[in-house]
Amino acid sequence: MFRIVAAAVLLAGSASLALAATDEELRSQIVGSWGQDASCGTGRLTFNADGTFTLARPDRSQGGTWSIAGGMLSGTASDGSPRPDVGLSFEADTMIFKFGKQEDRFARCAS
Repeated sequence: MFRIVAAAVLLAGSASLALAATDEELRSQIVGSWGQDASCGTGRLTFNADGTFTLARPDRSQGGTWSIAGGMLSGTASDGSPRPDVGLSFEADTMIFKFGKQEDRFARCAS
């Protein structure tokens, strides 16, 4: 009986690990433009496959570089200032930044 319970616990733990995206998967998923909603009318944050990003809003724009390691998104603005590291995950066409207990969600831009 103990062996069955131990095997079930081991399998459950393995299944949860399998659900976590790899850094390579996250790098693939992040490429594209994201906004507060799919219209991206108030601005868009675009991640390029070459590791660069642009933030375009009506009042300002900014560029820089990004990287992903250990499920964390890191960035540096063009002026050299670091961007805060955030946990990164995806649910369908929603990108999720996690920092502490806070979470920001972004929709993939429709166009």
